[in-house]
Amino acid sequence: NNFSIKRGLNLMLQFLKVNGCNKVLNDGSKLKGNWTEAAEWAKTEWLPLAIEAGLKYFAWVYPPHVFSQLGADMAIDEMKREISARLFADPHEAEQWLDAFPPYNHLPEVSDKVPA
Repeated sequence: NNFSIKRGLNLMLQFLKVNGCNKVLNDGSKLKGNWTEAAEWAKTEWLPLAIEAGLKYFAWVYPPHVFSQLGADMAIDEMKREISARLFADPHEAEQWLDAFPPYNHLPEVSDKVPA
């Protein structure tokens, strides 16, 4: 549901900030249903803060359900305007894609803001 997606993305944001990461592998293989509201929130609220925290590369493993896939397609299209982002059917391919990019080796100076 939208609440659990927002909670998961906020945890991801905290991880990016604390660890100075620039890559995310988002495994959506268990994602179900329509999460349009959370997708809009992620685009307008979460993504700018994740970029501020250092996010540059986002690999997303496709969800199994059609409505979730449509949401993933829309979200990735938006992300591609700001960062390198791609959808994958296989988590190992997603990991290999991310490994091709250089790691982020310092902790960013970012605010403690977390979107509501």
